[in-house]
Amino acid sequence: GLAQSTPVAVIMAATTPVERVLVATLATVAERADADGFVSPSLIVVGDIVSMRAELTGIAVEAKSA
Repeated sequence: GLAQSTPVAVIMAATTPVERVLVATLATVAERADADGFVSPSLIVVGDIVSMRAELTGIAVEAKSA
């Protein structure tokens, strides 16, 4: 299996005005998602791509303004 330190993102209500994103690790994601009230529908992204979130967000903003 993957290391407990593997990054995880949970995206609730993606692409809607009420979208919420939680970034955690495999070790903490279940507890944190529950504590923060994350419910279905949610997408779960696992792996190093989660660490690139800030960079990818910047690219998306640049593409929208181009």
